[in-house]
Amino acid sequence: MINRLISGFTIVFSCLFSFSTFARLARVSPPGPVNATPVSSSQINLSWGASSTTSGTILRYQIFRNGVILKGVSGSTLSYQNAGLAASTTYTYKVRALNSLGQYSSFSTPVSATTLAATPTPTPAPTPTPTPTPTPTPTPTPTPLPPTPTPTPTPTPIPTPSSGAYVLPDNRTTLWQPGATYNGGIPDGSWPLYTTINCSNSTADLSTIQTALNNASAANPNGAVVALAAGTCNFNSGFVLIPSNTVLRGAGAGKTTIAVSNGSNPQSPQPGVHNAPAMILGPARWFSPYYGNSTLLTLDVNQGSYTATVATSAGFHVGDYVLLDETSGASWQPDLSGLATSVLASPDYRVAWQVHNPAYQYLDDPVAYPTAPTAANNYAGTGNGSDAASWFTRQDRPTAEIKQIASCGATTQGAACTSTTITFTLPARISYRAGTTHYAELTSFGSPFVVHAGVESLTVTGTDDDAIDFQFCAFCWAKNVEVRQWLGVGVNFISSYASEIRDSYIHDANWPVPGGGGYALGSQNGSSELLYENNISVRSNKVMEARSSGAGSVVAYNYMDDGMIGSSSVEEPGNQGWIEAGINGSHMVGSHNMLFEGNWAFNFESDCTHGNSIYHTVFRNYLRGYRTPFTSPIDGVTYDDTTGQSGPYRAIGAVRYSFWFSFVGNVLGVPGMAGVLNTTWNYDWTGTQNSPVPGAMGHPSIWMLGWNDNNSESGTNGYMSVLNAETTAVRDGNFDFVNNAQCWHGLGGTGPCVTTPPAASSLPNSYYLAGKPAFFGNNTWPWVDPGTGAIYTLPAKARFDAGTPNSVP
Repeated sequence: MINRLISGFTIVFSCLFSFSTFARLARVSPPGPVNATPVSSSQINLSWGASSTTSGTILRYQIFRNGVILKGVSGSTLSYQNAGLAASTTYTYKVRALNSLGQYSSFSTPVSATTLAATPTPTPAPTPTPTPTPTPTPTPTPTPLPPTPTPTPTPTPIPTPSSGAYVLPDNRTTLWQPGATYNGGIPDGSWPLYTTINCSNSTADLSTIQTALNNASAANPNGAVVALAAGTCNFNSGFVLIPSNTVLRGAGAGKTTIAVSNGSNPQSPQPGVHNAPAMILGPARWFSPYYGNSTLLTLDVNQGSYTATVATSAGFHVGDYVLLDETSGASWQPDLSGLATSVLASPDYRVAWQVHNPAYQYLDDPVAYPTAPTAANNYAGTGNGSDAASWFTRQDRPTAEIKQIASCGATTQGAACTSTTITFTLPARISYRAGTTHYAELTSFGSPFVVHAGVESLTVTGTDDDAIDFQFCAFCWAKNVEVRQWLGVGVNFISSYASEIRDSYIHDANWPVPGGGGYALGSQNGSSELLYENNISVRSNKVMEARSSGAGSVVAYNYMDDGMIGSSSVEEPGNQGWIEAGINGSHMVGSHNMLFEGNWAFNFESDCTHGNSIYHTVFRNYLRGYRTPFTSPIDGVTYDDTTGQSGPYRAIGAVRYSFWFSFVGNVLGVPGMAGVLNTTWNYDWTGTQNSPVPGAMGHPSIWMLGWNDNNSESGTNGYMSVLNAETTAVRDGNFDFVNNAQCWHGLGGTGPCVTTPPAASSLPNSYYLAGKPAFFGNNTWPWVDPGTGAIYTLPAKARFDAGTPNSVP
């Protein structure tokens, strides 16, 4: 669906802006002296004195090591054990505090400590081994791809430490610290109850709830709860805005219902009279101007860097949320997929628009090209400001992510920046390039962000322009919510930062048809550092998507199944057999650097409907290749992939121009798929426009990297692929049930399965968790074992199978 953020709505915003301006006058004291005590050759213990705040409460502390953020801990925690360090090495630490109003203190005085010397262990001398050939350090920006798809003949080994632990190349991993949960925690546990509302199932419910939210925020700026008793709340007349430090909490999903009866209807793409979401965690629905001031970068921001150097710091403040982006630099490049002569892409194919020359009927997006970059059009080289190049992004700036300013000469929250060197709280997830090709910029927003707003323990049904939206929201959350029978996106993150949905159940879209009317979970407009954890997402067109957004986000331990194209006579008859994209960070050009960990899904897919996505990491998931058989309650159609009537069958698919992906430690397929269920499953199925293999619909494959989902329209009637998707991919330690073995390809390796692991092949338990998450309880974690193909209990799947999807311990 096209971005709808176009006009003004100011009533609630004015109140919140006044509060935000007042809050800047508050002060947060820096943490007391930090003590750093070395306790071994690999560990230093830290402790510090508590901070104080003149308004709000201390929400969390951020620990920095050698100038880079190391960990965020809750405001009640005053110590941290930093393990895994090198022996006889000096480390420097500093700590700062964050209060519940989103304000940071200045840093504590830095303190240094040196780990103890390693104690040698009297063991026999090891047998000498040949010194391995050094591996070149990967660059943080992608190397331009060749104009024709030439596969790498020999896989390049992945750099690994001598300890035997498996690591990804430097430009494919980062500090994953997503959402509110892993940035100090959801802070509503001690918030006072402001009021409890008993809805009357009348149109008065909406205004009663909105008034209570506004009053709760004004009376308790440090945090308050507005509770809804069990029953039905009528939202036919509109939606509510949830302000900062306020949570709207029902009596439980399935007990408190937010109902819209004049909104969407099953099997219809038409909105009703309502034509709105049910709630927005943010200051308003529409805003103009959407963005504030922009400044060009004067130096590149490298992937992993915390700083940006800009032309001017005017208009920026410590604590501001800002957009970091660049123009695509696209021009006509050779079309590696063979659909046309050329594709509109950057020379390195980091951005590939869905635009071809000659034009490809029914496929190409409306993107104006060429456009002369000028200051007047913000240096855009494609688009005209209203076409696809600006649907979910600033014009021609699909590579984007939101950052928060930590310091900029000034260090006091709210203080105006005095330096053109601006430091962020979290690192850049990809490089941003200054100069006259990509014109990288830092941009403020036209609205202050709402912070620490939440919605919990209720059901939303019947909405017709999304159900729950996060917009201009930071460290916000939806927890234990149910969304059903909606039009648009069930839960959508729009220009939001470090926010999350967890422990929730999103199911049964009213219009499960491509086109944006039936997506379960989504993000757009540069939303970054998001968390999707411990949810159930089933029976929608796409169980999730990301449109020009998602950098630094984590999608973890979710049960995501039964993505479909509705097949009744009023939906899309004849498409019952199409197996949709499963877990993914795609659907609009620009999405990059998301982590998918520990999910159960029918496949992982990177689609290219509106351009490519890049650099995603897919780790320890169970990807079956089949949807679980089901009957859709929306159209009554039964789907069963094991009958052989569906397709294309794939466990991992990455459509053309999906480059620099990493697939590590996944379990792929189901036992017996090489014989009992279907004898035609392949392992690694590729083909070129000159040598196409038989159609993908009839030839299931574990791996479909770079596959061309428009192959039947190209005239070849065969499955072609862009081989660079395979030669830029890392594929290591994945177990599949065609080979019944764990395969190790390294970087750029192709089939068949390589069963000999590299010397360093011990996979980590997680790429973002320090240990077993609490919601696993007594269940085994990690629950996916790629060494043997064993699968244990995923809590979200167990809730669904038990018929209690809303019952989260």
